[in-house]
Amino acid sequence: MEIDGNKILFTVKETTLNNPISFANSVGTLIVSDNAYKQIKSGSSPKKRILSINGKTIKNNEQLFNKMNNLLGNGSYLQGHTHRINDLISANSSTFLLIGFLLVLFFIATGSIIYFNNISAISDSKADYKILSRMGYSDRKIKEIIRKQIAISFSIPLSFGLIDCLFATIVYKIGLMQNLLGNAITLYVPTLVATVLTSLIYLVYYYVTVRACYKKIFEQ
Repeated sequence: MEIDGNKILFTVKETTLNNPISFANSVGTLIVSDNAYKQIKSGSSPKKRILSINGKTIKNNEQLFNKMNNLLGNGSYLQGHTHRINDLISANSSTFLLIGFLLVLFFIATGSIIYFNNISAISDSKADYKILSRMGYSDRKIKEIIRKQIAISFSIPLSFGLIDCLFATIVYKIGLMQNLLGNAITLYVPTLVATVLTSLIYLVYYYVTVRACYKKIFEQ
């Protein structure tokens, strides 16, 4: 780096995509020692001062941000991490709502298809289960056979969905985000939540299907 004709040599010890100030700015940041900073500051090069404020009372404090923004004349130089997140959520709320409806529709459609497919299969095999009963199979054993048959029909799409979710997480982490988040837990929370919710929904559909199939075989 050259300051007023004088060259200052720096040894780069580490580079990172993590932004030490705020994700609002898009310029390169060079962190130097206090002595190097004083030497650069004493030169006549153009300077801009950036002040970063952190703290628990500041986080998600929109009222404080709005007051500071009014004091600074609503300029573009004030940036807030949580404010940007709130703006992002507010601007995309309709998109999030649409995605939510589509997900609910997808789960209802998928679960219903598997449900009616099992009901149809059990109805077609009703005579076979009567034969098993006449051969000496107890109702408990027949119910176990039904549960296993239904479990297979639910486990296959669930397994493929979990594999797809894992693959999408790896692609997002390495390909799209360029490993920006590293191994932060923030990256895996959405995948974990999606996995748990999907498993719970399929589990509910599984028990509903099992009870309906029991009625088809034993209550008619």
